[in-house]
Amino acid sequence: MGRSFSFGYGDFEDKAVYRQVLDTVRAAAVKEQLRHSRYAVVGSRVPGFYGCMVDELRFRREIGPEIVYYSLASMLHDAKRQSAGRVEARRKEITENYPVRIDPSMLEKNIRIELALRDYAEREGVDALTLKCWPELQELYHCAALSE
Repeated sequence: MGRSFSFGYGDFEDKAVYRQVLDTVRAAAVKEQLRHSRYAVVGSRVPGFYGCMVDELRFRREIGPEIVYYSLASMLHDAKRQSAGRVEARRKEITENYPVRIDPSMLEKNIRIELALRDYAEREGVDALTLKCWPELQELYHCAALSE
């Protein structure tokens, strides 16, 4: 039928058999969860990173998540539109909890990017995303994206 399978053989009270069955059930649960996931690509592939390409239809068929796209231009537009109060609240939260050694203007830009990405993810039901961090981000927004 073109399907791979595995099986366990032994007494169910055998801990090794029990672990194998439990692992199979957990894997099935993860696969079901992935089937309902959405992953976002912000921007596109960075020049030269050809190994990062994905066959979307095969990815969806074999792993499950849908891939959606958020343009870098839209993300930057949304980042610039973040309210000063929201940005300041996030800046305060970060600086009170982490040692920050970054230029304040770069921190603000990164907070704006973070908030725009969080808003997009919530609005579109996105579970994970990847961001094309160069070269356009540096050229258009004059910063490099940081990560948590």
